[in-house]
Amino acid sequence: MKKHKTLVILFLFLLFILSCCMGLLFGSVPLKLTDILFCLSGADTDSTAYVLLTAVRLPRVIGGMISG
Repeated sequence: MKKHKTLVILFLFLLFILSCCMGLLFGSVPLKLTDILFCLSGADTDSTAYVLLTAVRLPRVIGGMISG
């Protein structure tokens, strides 16, 4: 029974991480995973993807994490 609970918690955590990633990837303007990684690492701070990610998508995902 304890192993079952651990697997359910692990599955739900992975689903949470996947939904956060999907929230960053998909929107009215599709972004590539590499664009998001460059923006989050600070390597690309002058692009439209950086502005879109930091001003719209990241606050939306964080708000969803807090409220959900």
